[in-house]
Amino acid sequence: KPFSTIYDHYCLSDRPSKLCVAPTDQWFELSSGLFAVKTHNWIALNKSDALNAVRTQKKYPKFVDVFAPYTKNVNLIQNGYSWEELWFFTALYGPFNKSSPSSNLVYPFKSEQGICGLYAWWEDYLPESPFLSENIPKLTTYHTKGNQMLSLVPYNFLTALKQSKNFHFIRKIRDDEHHGHGVIMANGSTISMYNAILELNIYRSNTSLH
Repeated sequence: KPFSTIYDHYCLSDRPSKLCVAPTDQWFELSSGLFAVKTHNWIALNKSDALNAVRTQKKYPKFVDVFAPYTKNVNLIQNGYSWEELWFFTALYGPFNKSSPSSNLVYPFKSEQGICGLYAWWEDYLPESPFLSENIPKLTTYHTKGNQMLSLVPYNFLTALKQSKNFHFIRKIRDDEHHGHGVIMANGSTISMYNAILELNIYRSNTSLH
């Protein structure tokens, strides 16, 4: 999607931000019953939350200091955790209090919560069936072992996403055309995601697609 679509979707609307929360055994306990919630690094913030994140970073130029009001163990975060995965939720919403939760997160919980997946339809996302709208091809045959990364993405999948009226997100694509990873074309050849996006941009400039 072009920048204008992304901007309109998140900056000119009141849509909630999208975060993928890790299982609760990966959260950091700041003090008794008080947790820094771990989220995955792919997030989409609406304008309000994005501005709040910037203000919080200016207030705490040293990122780990955002946890200081809640714990004396900031060094443990620096030494044993990916602190940036703990930062956003705490900076935006504060820590999770097990005894009086202020969010709809469940504790304890063994699985991820929120908007998670290699491919997500964020307008109306259902974790058990993420391939929902229009005529977008499924990607189930393109997952690598463990379903952690996409080794190949069909070019017609990208063009279908582009033509879609909905807002989609795809992530974790192995992008090494020399080893058969990236975007597979109709003729069976493989190109990098970078080159595929270049082709999509050229395609867009010659059509009315958005």
